[in-house]
Amino acid sequence: MDEYEEDPVEIYKREFKRKRWEKEQAQKAKTEQYRRTSHKYFRFLAFPAALFALILIIDKYLPGNVYQETVDKGWQERTGGSRRSRGELISFMQTENFELAVPHEIHLHYPYNESNRPPLLIAVSPIFKIPLHATVDMNNKQYKFDILETIHSFYLPLTWMLLITSLVCIYFKQYSWSTYTFAFVPAIILFAIYLKW
Repeated sequence: MDEYEEDPVEIYKREFKRKRWEKEQAQKAKTEQYRRTSHKYFRFLAFPAALFALILIIDKYLPGNVYQETVDKGWQERTGGSRRSRGELISFMQTENFELAVPHEIHLHYPYNESNRPPLLIAVSPIFKIPLHATVDMNNKQYKFDILETIHSFYLPLTWMLLITSLVCIYFKQYSWSTYTFAFVPAIILFAIYLKW
């Protein structure tokens, strides 16, 4: 009785599938190890991020310093323009120590050409020296306004978002797909804070 010989093509196919499966498994293990390492790294980053967010929040509410500054110049410029949008028009004032984004009304009514220009009283946070609000007397009227385009005047509460997401990352130690993806959120918010600084 003749001994059965397996088809070489079938042997090749089986070996090819086995090697491909082993390669896929090795790649999956490598990816999983990378994700675990990334999760550990970004969770570690959440500790200083939470501390930084807490200091930023405290900085906003602590009694700050007040600077009396003479306005050197003012101007308007557009930011965030694209093909479909001309962008947002923002008014700026420059003093000796600050460049401030201010409401249009303040810029348009400020007497830049007068020799006796009224000073700005600028309230600044004590730790990070972020301008918070200002007061100026013009045309027999006192104007008090928030300084625009700062981390504290942004329409999203980025500092609180950073604190909360960092604390969530710190609390959930176990690695999973959801904790891995969520671990990137504080880093993204940190980057947004850097852009708004």
